Order: sequence, then structure tokens, then C-alpha cells
Amino acid sequence: MEKCKKTVLFVSLLLIFFFALAATSQAAVYRFDFDSDYVLGSGHTGNFYTQAGFTQVLPNHLYGGANWFGWSADLSPGRDRGAISGDPQSDLHRD
Repeated sequence: MEKCKKTVLFVSLLLIFFFALAATSQAAVYRFDFDSDYVLGSGHTGNFYTQAGFTQVLPNHLYGGANWFGWSADLSPGRDRGAISGDPQSDLHRD
């Protein structure tokens, strides 16, 4: 009976260790696309191009309160450089 208790305790501790190890090894990955619709010479276009799989951050998106990401100051109007030919991440690199 004593051997059975020790085995159960050992297996329980082993499971706790592996679950703790799995929880710490899975870090969250955050991806942001800093968007702007302002094109030099054209002004505001009303179009935002956010790369698929990324979270949009606008020039006036301020950090604080409920926002856990953003800018410390309003950077409006920002700048959209336009599409980049042949770049599969053009929407990410254009702003």
C-alpha cells in the first residue's frame, strides 16, 4: 500500500512538472501593422491596408487605459508609402 501511494505521488508530481513546463514554453506572439491612410501629396485616402494576421495600429491609437498597445503621443497623420511591387508583405511594409 505504501509503495502505491509513493507511485501515485511521483506520477502526480511528474504531471505537474510537465504541465508547468508546457505552460511556460508557449509564449504569446503579437504582430502589429502600423497603418496610415495619409499619402504625401494626396492627403487622407480613407483606405487602410493591414497585413493579414496582424493587428492594426493607427497613428492616433494611444497607449493606456484599456489599450495595452499603441503610441505615447498622437502621430497623425502618419504616412502611407504605397504598395511595394513584388513584396508579399507589402501591406506591412508600406506604412
